[in-house]
Amino acid sequence: MTMINKLRDFIPHSAKKKLQVTLIQANQLTAGWRVLPDFLIIGAMKAGTSSLYQYLTEHPCVMRAIRKEIHFFNSHFSNGVHWYRTHFPIEMYKALVQKIHQQNCVTGEASPNYIADPLVPERVKQIIPQVKLIVLLRNPIDRAYSHYNMAVRQGFETLSFEQALEIEPERLASASMQNKIVNSDGFYSTLGIYLDQLNNWLKIFPREQFLFIKSEDFYTDPANTLTQVFRFLDLPDFRLTHYKVYHKGEYTDMSAATKARLVAYFDPHNRRLEEKLGIKFNW
Repeated sequence: MTMINKLRDFIPHSAKKKLQVTLIQANQLTAGWRVLPDFLIIGAMKAGTSSLYQYLTEHPCVMRAIRKEIHFFNSHFSNGVHWYRTHFPIEMYKALVQKIHQQNCVTGEASPNYIADPLVPERVKQIIPQVKLIVLLRNPIDRAYSHYNMAVRQGFETLSFEQALEIEPERLASASMQNKIVNSDGFYSTLGIYLDQLNNWLKIFPREQFLFIKSEDFYTDPANTLTQVFRFLDLPDFRLTHYKVYHKGEYTDMSAATKARLVAYFDPHNRRLEEKLGIKFNW
């Protein structure tokens, strides 16, 4: 782990947010000289995006954005590209790093709600058409339960998991698109129907611009997954000494009856996904 990333782990969240805002404001003056991202981690939520981004930025040729989740293409698009550039390195600095390492260097961000917003693919195509897209997909049952428990911890959810699943169609019917995508708590099973979300992307971007990763493979063998990502980004392999798990929640097991119900619910959606991508997830 680099010294900068070590220091980030000890900075309180509130102080980190204030520092980010200060840096973004300061970077307004140099925004025209700053690069746009080479890669986006577009999702899925609660599928390991935080850990993957942290690991990627340990590579000497991967430069961090000011913050991992910028949400420009869904929440802040009205701020304009000038504002988006403030989050990324100056072009001359990127060129210097590349010269030092004699290697291509990249920068990017990870906003896991991008995958679900139907407006985002066209916006990305308009601004960074050659960007590389990384997609982490987790067993939708585990993803839904992890998402639910995070919402409970943060005080956004008061119902039991079973009750929340029961009223999810009602929540969907009454929520605005902004709430469905950005304030996604309450939509635990819906966000696990991955193909419905990915179709919006696959219509616009060629398959070679995507790297699909099974989250369970990433969790069990992060080193091998990173090798795949570095290869996708045209970077030399790099091994970390430690793979800390970021934002891991602790909670009780799901009931067997609820799990069986969700297995039956997701099975046809998972099969459609496997057929479309040509990947066996075996969830």
